Amino acid sequence: MEHGALRGGDPQDIGAWALRVYQTVKELLDPEHDIVAAAETMRHDLRALDFLPPGFRRQREIDFRLSGPIRAQGYGAVMAAAIAERGDPAVLRVVDLHPWVAEPAEPLFDDGHWFSAVSAAADNLRSQWKLALKVKSTKDLDLPSVFSPSDPKPGKPRMRFTGYDRERDEDEWKNAHEGAMHFARGCMKRIRNLYKYQTTEQTISSGLALETLATLSRLARWITDAKVVRCDNAAGR
Repeated sequence: MEHGALRGGDPQDIGAWALRVYQTVKELLDPEHDIVAAAETMRHDLRALDFLPPGFRRQREIDFRLSGPIRAQGYGAVMAAAIAERGDPAVLRVVDLHPWVAEPAEPLFDDGHWFSAVSAAADNLRSQWKLALKVKSTKDLDLPSVFSPSDPKPGKPRMRFTGYDRERDEDEWKNAHEGAMHFARGCMKRIRNLYKYQTTEQTISSGLALETLATLSRLARWITDAKVVRCDNAAGR
């Protein structure tokens, strides 16, 4: 196997890398080889580094990286193959995110356009959110404010989480909705606006892009988990 066969991508994007190397690793290993067991052994070795004194830990980290490119790549390949084989839940993939985020972002992300993937996902989330509110006009509607604890008004609906009971615990109910409101405002201003209105595409890593997409996905799930409350059914607040 050539060294490049196990490289060619951001190491943070382990999910995509796993899929690329899976077939190669399966061809090289004995059919009876327990890939998952080998991966767990490697994980145990890596976690053991956390319990070593700093000086020894640094040396062991160097040993893992420099004891031979074949050994280093082999360890990584076994871990990647195990992830691909059993679907490790600790590995986050774009396709696992909320559809409002995943559908516009995945093709761009897979092609290496990580900045554009975030921008497209944030813009689509905003559009889908507007549609979910089913109001005649959202021109003057501050989207994050739909999570406000205040009552709905004409043309200004609210979104309410069904898992929190205002009468049972008002503080908990208020925290849930105010927290979502401020989180949503951060997503719209810090992510959507800054990514959308950049004059040129910025360079970001796949890891940062995935982290940002996951943030947008969290907001999307809160939106779709909530119910829309309007003036005419404000009693359901």
